[in-house]
Amino acid sequence: MDKSQPLPPAGPAHKIFFAAVPPEPVAARMAEVWRLSGMSAPLRRRVLHMTIQMVAEAEIVDAALAGFLSRPMQDFRFPAFDITFDRIANFGSRAARRRPLVFTTRGQEATPNALARAIRRRFAPSGWPLPAMYVTPHVTAAYGRALPESLRLVPPIHWHVDELVLIDSLQGLTTHLPLARWRLDEA
Repeated sequence: MDKSQPLPPAGPAHKIFFAAVPPEPVAARMAEVWRLSGMSAPLRRRVLHMTIQMVAEAEIVDAALAGFLSRPMQDFRFPAFDITFDRIANFGSRAARRRPLVFTTRGQEATPNALARAIRRRFAPSGWPLPAMYVTPHVTAAYGRALPESLRLVPPIHWHVDELVLIDSLQGLTTHLPLARWRLDEA
């Protein structure tokens, strides 16, 4: 084996999912809160998002796949909603050295989960089964050392979620490419 050649990444090169991406004022507020909290792990500002529904893993994402995955969402309707992140907490396995550090909340799971179910219903006739997911509302801010306890945010971060984005996450590159967007309905 030629040791000068880099090893290919383990697993698929792309993960595709539906997410809510914080608009610039919300992302700026998250960055400011992160800075003021004194966290040592760097904020992943370019890829801040709240995952709603996983769609696929793929070696290649081209226009045909993006079109196929967007088609079930034509004329998609779902009401915009508000969410409030009131703490920074650990997420994931307690055994991991570098754990996800997330903006999160308690008791606001109903609407993001209803949105995930609505997406799965749209995909059902397409023959592309989506995995059933339970959405724990959170935005991964960084990966780093575990916090001894969650940090309460005063004041909390308020976000009016009015857009859904189909994202191609390029694995290992900290890069998200939007494939399609849908506005959520205002009341």
